[in-house]
Order: sequence, then structure tokens, then C-alpha cells
Amino acid sequence: MRRQIACVAVFLAFGTALAGGGVAVADSAGPSGEVATKGPFECREWGRSGVTDRRTAVHTGPSARSKVVGHIGKGRTVRGYYRCVNSAGNVWYEITGDFDNSPRFIWSGNV
Repeated sequence: MRRQIACVAVFLAFGTALAGGGVAVADSAGPSGEVATKGPFECREWGRSGVTDRRTAVHTGPSARSKVVGHIGKGRTVRGYYRCVNSAGNVWYEITGDFDNSPRFIWSGNV
């Protein structure tokens, strides 16, 4: 179910409905479709693409307080593998499809 992206140059655009049925709950691991994550947030498979409407920070977690590891330029198409909602109710998209090694998140307000 996980998809790997070799290059962070290909990214997201999103619709309005969820796709897929996998669920990730903070600090859990379990049946197929669930993903072990850190922190108080929940993620569901998304698998949609979109275009950034401004320069977008790429974070190590689904929070504005998480470390910024890069940026995506305005007008870039990106893919969100997971749609995550953090404890504050903010929506973030996971753009690598890999929760185990080094997930990367962007805020939904920039897509």
C-alpha cells in the first residue's frame, strides 16, 4: 500500500472526498492499512494530486512547529498519499507515502 517517491520534485493536488480506507492513528500499529506514527494525529489514505498556490514548506510532521526540511515552489504538482488531521484540527498531507522512514508533510492551506 505504501508508495515510494524517489524525488521530492513530484507532488500534490487534492479533491474533496477521501480515497481508500486505510487509517493511521497516532502511536498505533495494527491491521493492514494502519500506519505507525508519532504524535496526536490521525491519517487516512488519500492518493490525490494538486498544485501548490504559493511557496510551501515541507515539514517532518503534521504541525507548523515541526522541523522544515525544504520547500516546494508555487505551481508545482504534488501528490498526497495520506490526509492527516492533527490535534488542533488542521489538515496536512503526507507527500512521500512512507511513514516508517522519513515522512514529509505539507499544510493543506497551500494546495
